[in-house]
Amino acid sequence: MTAQLKGIDVSSFQGNIDWIKVKSSGIQFAIIAACSGNSVISTFRKHIEGAIKAGLHVGCYHFSYAIDADTAKGEAELFYNTIKPYLGKIDMPLCLDYEDDSVAYAKRKYGKTITKAQATEIAKVWLSHIESKKCYVMNYTNLNFYNNYFDKNKLSKYDIWYAAPDRSEPNIQCGIMQYSWTGCINGIIGDVDLNYAYYDYPTIIKNAGLNGYQKPTAPSEPIKPPVSLPLGDIDGDGKLTIKDTSLLQKYLAGIIELTPEQLKRADFNQDGKINVKDVTDMQKYIAKI
Repeated sequence: MTAQLKGIDVSSFQGNIDWIKVKSSGIQFAIIAACSGNSVISTFRKHIEGAIKAGLHVGCYHFSYAIDADTAKGEAELFYNTIKPYLGKIDMPLCLDYEDDSVAYAKRKYGKTITKAQATEIAKVWLSHIESKKCYVMNYTNLNFYNNYFDKNKLSKYDIWYAAPDRSEPNIQCGIMQYSWTGCINGIIGDVDLNYAYYDYPTIIKNAGLNGYQKPTAPSEPIKPPVSLPLGDIDGDGKLTIKDTSLLQKYLAGIIELTPEQLKRADFNQDGKINVKDVTDMQKYIAKI
């Protein structure tokens, strides 16, 4: 996968940040901690306003301590109310961070052992609640948690923010990869997490009218694919890849729209319908290649 944007994620641990220096160092986006459990992060407003003023693309995340569906929904509502004043300026995903520390907290505080089904339900409730506000959401995870705590089938519609500081390239399908926890960036004192985004999220979010943006009446750059493009080639690059299956999944989930020409190529099995069977057949075809 080819990185489209380079970014960082920050929380109260980074303290004061010189965002002008951060942008000058080549950083294009920042995902900013907004909430932790039922609390708003003390540095959130200072960080997001500084990043926006410096001209960076921004997203936000919530570190969750939810123990069931009800607490997940409550946390989601707090997160939404916290980031709401900045909608229309947030052009990167809004992310849930439910991970090992979240599970450990449930055990330590309440004596509750979080199962795979429960972790999946917590994530699904949080993500679907924020998505219902016409926002683009994303699920943060590492490989161990992804395999042992999340049901991939139930969460497959959501992009993954993949924590893999030991890798230079992702080994699972993801939208963003956190590739370092010890980055050094001008304008920030101490370590900072570094990330690559593999999709042009600002364009996707703005064109879809999400995160408070008004949907444009017409695409700024209409796709005009050549007649020879193969079936399944949604992005028009002349090849059938996992990126095409991801775009089709987003279309089926109602996250993005496709042009009439893209829809023609999306009917991979040529049965006159566009559905999950096309995604499955495309995945099988790619695997054989």
